[in-house]
Amino acid sequence: PALCAFLYSEIKALISISRILMDEEHTTFLHHYAEKLRQAVEQSWHKDHACYQYWDRDTHLSHPGELLGERQGPGEIYLKQDFDDPVRLVISIIGTGKRSRQTNILIHGINAKGQQRVERIAQEQFHWQFEVSSATSQQVYSQLDYIDITDIDTTEIVQIQTVNYQHPDITLLLPLWAKIPDQDQAALLVDKTICNPNKFWQPYGLPFCPPNDNQTSNSSLAKVSILWNNLIGEGLVNYGFQKESANLINHLMKAVIHNLKKQKCFMSRHYAQTCQGAGDRHAIQCLAPLSLFLKTLGVRPLSASKVAVYGDNPFPWPVTIRYRGLTIIKGANETKVTFPGGQTTVIKDSKHQLITVDESK
Repeated sequence: PALCAFLYSEIKALISISRILMDEEHTTFLHHYAEKLRQAVEQSWHKDHACYQYWDRDTHLSHPGELLGERQGPGEIYLKQDFDDPVRLVISIIGTGKRSRQTNILIHGINAKGQQRVERIAQEQFHWQFEVSSATSQQVYSQLDYIDITDIDTTEIVQIQTVNYQHPDITLLLPLWAKIPDQDQAALLVDKTICNPNKFWQPYGLPFCPPNDNQTSNSSLAKVSILWNNLIGEGLVNYGFQKESANLINHLMKAVIHNLKKQKCFMSRHYAQTCQGAGDRHAIQCLAPLSLFLKTLGVRPLSASKVAVYGDNPFPWPVTIRYRGLTIIKGANETKVTFPGGQTTVIKDSKHQLITVDESK
């Protein structure tokens, strides 16, 4: 969904360019592909979970993960299992610190076309993280007979699971940023998933994955990326959730300020429940989210003589912005703009307005 959301946004930008160029042929062509991407993302929407989910490359289905079998050491795992819809497998090796160098696993089963297959999972296909190594099958299977495991340590445990396409992570929220869902669907995503304290809404920002029973507060999945939070925050603003975006900024800034005071630097990540910094020091991606702040506030300085203002101030205090001699003070009920030459105007309307001053006078 994230890849489709990025491509959809790029195509929308290209459509705007083609309209300016009055290129009707490319505009029609681009609309066609934008709609295909939008439909693909919408098909991944899970109403009960109020979130988008991954789908399989070949079957286009979104199965939940399921443990099929496991064993310790080399040998065979007999499955003899049929599936209504073809499944893809994840093979995990849980070690004790020693990494097998010649792991060899053979999957015996029947693929989606009804053909008997023996797929070899070689050592180079495995990816290690901590004490777990995982590989994904290239084939999908409508029937599994058995798994043949050789060349692993007798202390290592092998688990066979189906791929879990329903595990939520922050990238699945990106269609909101790309303006793909309708207003009602966006409201469900915001209310039941993004702003749900049992899911993504944590004291110091949106983590990579929501907390669960198997995840501690210092898990790598509990970390917060300000870059990803910035994109989701923009999505909130796109659909009129300025107050929620303002609250998200407050959560992020508490962590940024805490680490700046304690660590004397900006950290590339921080933990969603404790705000403790993690990762690289002096990381530029952990600077205060200025662009999101301005969009949420409803102020866009364009030059010393031109500024766009819109919406109400969602923050609990007035905000003063100074830019190239321009001063903008946005309070609860009005916005005051003072230009470098001293010209002043006060706006008491939340509608989008472009304010300019003639610099030649």
